Amino acid sequence: MTAQVQQHAAVARAAAQRRGTRRAAGSGGSGGAGGEDDRLDRQGRGTLAAQLVVAGLAAAAFAQGGYHPAGRLPLLVAIPVAALLVATARPLPSASLRWTSRAAVVAGLLGVWALLRGVVSPDRTSGVAAAALMSAVALLLVLGRRLPADARRLVVHGLLGVGAVVAASGWAGVVWHVQRLTVTQDGMWRAGSTLTYPNAAAALLTLLALPALALRIARPADRRLAALGTLLLVGHAATLSRAGAVSLVVGVAVLAVCAGWRPLLRAAIAPAAGALVGVAGLWGSVPLDAPAGRWLAMLGLPAGMAVAAWLAALGAPRRLSAVVAVAGATVTGAVAVQRAGLLEPPELLELRLSAGGSTRWAAHRAALHAVTDQPWWGTGPGAGELDLAPAGLPFTVIRFVHDEYVQILLELGVLGLLLLLLLVALLVRAAAAGSRETARDPLPAGVMAALVAAAVHGGLDFVWHVPVVPLTAVALVAVTWRPATDP
Repeated sequence: MTAQVQQHAAVARAAAQRRGTRRAAGSGGSGGAGGEDDRLDRQGRGTLAAQLVVAGLAAAAFAQGGYHPAGRLPLLVAIPVAALLVATARPLPSASLRWTSRAAVVAGLLGVWALLRGVVSPDRTSGVAAAALMSAVALLLVLGRRLPADARRLVVHGLLGVGAVVAASGWAGVVWHVQRLTVTQDGMWRAGSTLTYPNAAAALLTLLALPALALRIARPADRRLAALGTLLLVGHAATLSRAGAVSLVVGVAVLAVCAGWRPLLRAAIAPAAGALVGVAGLWGSVPLDAPAGRWLAMLGLPAGMAVAAWLAALGAPRRLSAVVAVAGATVTGAVAVQRAGLLEPPELLELRLSAGGSTRWAAHRAALHAVTDQPWWGTGPGAGELDLAPAGLPFTVIRFVHDEYVQILLELGVLGLLLLLLLVALLVRAAAAGSRETARDPLPAGVMAALVAAAVHGGLDFVWHVPVVPLTAVALVAVTWRPATDP
């Protein structure tokens, strides 16, 4: 009897163990499903946040770069909402995390200083715009570390798409002489695109052309990237921006140092050859009295993009193909100038290179003279027009100094300038940390080059006052990094 009781007890314990095992397996499976659901939810939130960032920057780019409050509002709404979507996600560790974190703090401090300096100015709200811009910078740096890899790629590709639209609209403005998309200056049509300011359009296209070129290093046979590179370069050339040309050259040099001259040359030959064809066709439409809608200009860009795609399809571009492409571009340019029958290219270049130099130097001298009374605090954000009389140009006023560093010194004093320089240095340092793995992924090197180019361009014009330009630069830094846990 005792043996039977013991046997029944053993059977009951075994059954209980089996039930417990099934419950544990069930709860484990439920937990696994829950974990998978959480991962998919984070992925979805990250994708939506990335889409909001791209949509906000696109809205600003298509509304005069967000220079006016109405065009800036969608951008300043989209970025905080995107940050909220990924607020609960943990930032992944990376080599540049500490630098972007510090940059976010410095951006916040610069925004607070602009706000406080504005409060004690005649217009107490004058610092709000700068504070809002710095808040957006800080939020982009924070949310970029919480985006999954697919969402980060979406931001990069989305911004390249925005650049394509900006470049195409600027080119079309010059070809058809569309007033809203161009600026007439010094006897020529200059592409202002949807930003309506040629130098800002050039700054934005520089920021996007260099990462596109870096992507070509990793994908030299990608025909779409080659055609996109041609489009960006032709749009850039249509702005006729001297500062844009200088910053682009500097950026290419930085990219060559980071990625190597040979890989860069292999990547650049196709889009550069295509751009020569496109610019040669466009050149005859640049003079102010040139006819609108010239067929050569209309065919130049599509032909250039086709040449770039053809060269890319060859794999490693052959020397003979490159020579034929360059020769074709030269012949096309000669025919375009001959048929225009207006200004010769040397005259156009001479006019463009010599325009406005004395006024800009005078603005620098006047700004430095104006800030001497309050060197530490500045004259206040949005202080108004600058009188150039102390610099030898009486009865002349200018709204912006064509130098963002001097402009910040004028408005926010030495303290504001030091914070700005520290912010730029931290962003460059963060980009440099990502660019060290060029062999694995050349995109961070392209972003590093773009950021250096933007820093140079800021010293030659007031393009940072067009919000889409600095925020695009920060967005690229924020999403172009490799987690330390990646293989």
